[in-house]
Amino acid sequence: MVDPIVLDKQRYWDSCAQLYDDRIQAITYQQYVTLATHTEAAKASRILELAIGTGTHTLFLTKTLLQRGASLVCTEISQKMLELAKSKFDGEEEFLCIKHNKASFTFDECYLSGSPKISVDDLRKGHDPGDRLVFGCIANNEVLPFPDSHFDCYMAPLSLQLVHSYTAMLAEAYRVTSPGGKVGFSVWGRRECIQIYPLLERVLERHGLGPATKPTKTNYDICLNREEVRRQMTEMGFVNIKMWFQPVNYIFDTFDSFYQTLFG
Repeated sequence: MVDPIVLDKQRYWDSCAQLYDDRIQAITYQQYVTLATHTEAAKASRILELAIGTGTHTLFLTKTLLQRGASLVCTEISQKMLELAKSKFDGEEEFLCIKHNKASFTFDECYLSGSPKISVDDLRKGHDPGDRLVFGCIANNEVLPFPDSHFDCYMAPLSLQLVHSYTAMLAEAYRVTSPGGKVGFSVWGRRECIQIYPLLERVLERHGLGPATKPTKTNYDICLNREEVRRQMTEMGFVNIKMWFQPVNYIFDTFDSFYQTLFG
């Protein structure tokens, strides 16, 4: 049975899927390339990428870094976002016209509960050993439908701070990644260095808009408590943990572009 909190998140991300595709995903390339670099995705044979949004980054990863014979399993909680991701692969002749490139997506929501388990070995049955295989499905980052110790590369761009329990997501990352595999997360950084979203908050407060009671959880909490997060990860079994801040420059050509992105 799927947790109602998960269904609420699914409905939320469904509602803003097109806005995300039009205005937001393109400005997150900078941290994504860093994540792919430090997880050594180009060397991996089994990659799991979570919260792919509308697939812009996933297509980039597939076309530029996925080696022959490797498998990329990508997940998203939002069906509408996954549909937009599928449309990118369906319309990408440069990828699909190459003999060994294969892509398939399923929209079965049974995987949101974490079962049945999806095995890369099963996905590759009937495929040439040299095929680059991409498989997309709907899944919950906190309860994944994959076997233990299954991937040698795990990537979660800008999603750890959004889940109900980040420790549950960390535990699942450890469970599904094979010993010696690379795991990477990107999260929002220092609140004082992020100008665009606090601006929106100040506007809402000045005009008495938004909820009267502010949420106790924010997107900045993991950054603020990073040493506690490091301790939690160490207790789970993670080793060689690296954490750093990376400046990201947002690209807005016009005020209208800025306004539509922020207030949309």
